[in-house]
Amino acid sequence: YEIILVTGVQTCALPIFHVEFATGASSFNQGPDNRATGSVGTPYLYSGYVSYLAPVGNGLQVDLGRLGTVLGAEVVQTNGNFNITQGAVFGLQPVTYSGVSFATSLTDEISVTAGVVNDVYSDTMVSSDNNKAYFGQVSYQGDAFGLNVGGIIGDSDDTFCAFAAGPQNDCQSSVVDVVLTADPTDNISVWANFDWVNVNGSDNVDGNLFGAAAAGRVGLTDTIGFATRLEYVHTSNQLTGLADDSELFTVTGTLDKRSEEHTSELQSPI
Repeated sequence: YEIILVTGVQTCALPIFHVEFATGASSFNQGPDNRATGSVGTPYLYSGYVSYLAPVGNGLQVDLGRLGTVLGAEVVQTNGNFNITQGAVFGLQPVTYSGVSFATSLTDEISVTAGVVNDVYSDTMVSSDNNKAYFGQVSYQGDAFGLNVGGIIGDSDDTFCAFAAGPQNDCQSSVVDVVLTADPTDNISVWANFDWVNVNGSDNVDGNLFGAAAAGRVGLTDTIGFATRLEYVHTSNQLTGLADDSELFTVTGTLDKRSEEHTSELQSPI
């Protein structure tokens, strides 16, 4: 389970302040302090930032603070996913990072996002060095089809760099992320997600991870649906602590029930 608290204050021509806390399973899985202590009920700050819509072009949204990643098909909030758990490919992607992002729409269907953050994976919120990470994404969203192509590259002090040989302060990570979404019918939704993670550095053994996932959900009735997800992850150079050239296959299924007043939105599976 999880509890999400969102607060915001919006006044014409003034910035919006956004805060989002998570507790329960999401807090335990994503909150680093909670993982270390084994605490499930302690809320953790998923995101907290100031947002301002600048009068530039079609509008330039500037977000400053702790941000949720724009990469990937799945999110921390379980009611935004097809399945009750996030998958292995989700684990290849950053979850949150601290910095600034800029987003704007070029047309009704195409938008771009770019930003500078402290680290690819380790969200320290405070950084005392000049080594940063840079991300960007181009998105297309049509009536029944969507495509996101993005990536992040830069300094990395945690996650896969912890398994690479050599000092972590010379480790750099990059993630290339592609997400396809489609709604072929009113009761069927599908997505596919591909990730390429590269770790390198002058004192590090270069390594790569490749992950691919596909998922779909069909609405059986107005309130009940079934979802499934298939995944494949290939790891080189022991970047996950496993043997070189290790492979992982996963299959997940979820039966969910939605409240009648929210039939147009995917609710938390039960």
